[in-house]
Amino acid sequence: VALDGMKALEKKQLAICATPYMLISGDLYNLGRDEVLRKCVLEHERLAIMEEAHGGSAGGHYA
Repeated sequence: VALDGMKALEKKQLAICATPYMLISGDLYNLGRDEVLRKCVLEHERLAIMEEAHGGSAGGHYA
């Protein structure tokens, strides 16, 4: 994001929106209200994660 062309209010709004996010070892995480870090993933990664969690090699979500 190019901050040079942003107004002060826009910078403040961006800072507020970005607060719960952090970069750890090149991965983006979101800190939830419950103080649990959640890794941000792309759509195709999300689908693979959901498939593995609900029916993967470990027996799925309900095993």
